[in-house]
Amino acid sequence: MFDTHIHLQLLPQYVKSTGFALVPAVTQKDWHVLVEQFADQPNVWLALGLHPQHVDCWCAEYRHQLQRLLRHPQVVAIGEVGLDAVVEASDDQQEVVLRQQVRLALEVGKPLILHCYKRYGRLLEILQQESADTVGGIVHGFSASVEVAIALQKLGFGIGVGRLILNDKARRLAEAIPQLPAEMLVLETDAPWPQHYGPQNWTTVLAHIVEKIARLRNESEHEVLNYTQCNAQRLLKLLAARVE
Repeated sequence: MFDTHIHLQLLPQYVKSTGFALVPAVTQKDWHVLVEQFADQPNVWLALGLHPQHVDCWCAEYRHQLQRLLRHPQVVAIGEVGLDAVVEASDDQQEVVLRQQVRLALEVGKPLILHCYKRYGRLLEILQQESADTVGGIVHGFSASVEVAIALQKLGFGIGVGRLILNDKARRLAEAIPQLPAEMLVLETDAPWPQHYGPQNWTTVLAHIVEKIARLRNESEHEVLNYTQCNAQRLLKLLAARVE
C-alpha cells in the first residue's frame, strides 16, 4: 500500500512497516529533519513546504532554503501547502505564500501536495492563475464535491482519500467516491493527525480505507490497491523501478 500523506517523523515505529509513503513537511523546521531522518529509507519520499498555519514566518531566506532542498532526489514534491479558513494567518498572507510555493514547484518541475479547508473555490482560482496544471499533484484529505474534484482533475490533481471516508457522517464524500474516475484516487492516513482519534495501528487504518473505497465503488480491494498505487506513482512522478 502507498500512504501518500503520513507524518512518519512522528511515528518512527512505523518506518520499517509502512510500505510506500510520502512524508510531508508542515513547518520550516521539518525540512532538514526529514531529509536527514529518511535519507536511508528507499520506500519513503518527501514533500517540503510550508503549511498555511505557519505562513507568517515565510521570508526570503526560507524561500532560498526551500529552493535548494527541493533539488534533493528524495524530495519529490512541494507540500503540504495551501489554504485554510480556520488558521490564524490571514487569507491574503496564505495566498501570497501559496503562490510563491507554486512558482517554486514550477521552477523545479515537481508536483504539489495541497492542503485545503473550506477554501476550494479560491484554491482553484489560484491554481489556474499560476498554471499549476504544469506540475499537478495531490489534494490531501479531500472533502469537497464531485464538481470540485473534477475541476482539480482538469488541473492535473488527484485526491487523497483518508480516514474521513470511514466516518458514516461524511455522506458527501461517500457519494462522491463512486462517481470519480479511478485514476484520481490515492490513499492516505495523515497519521497521527487529528490526535482525537487516539493511538492507532495505521497499517490497519489504511486497509480499512481500501475496504471502504472498494465497497463504495463495487470493486475488489485488489483493484483499489493496484490503481491507487499506480496513481500515486504517476502523480508524484516516481520511477517505476522504485515502486514495485
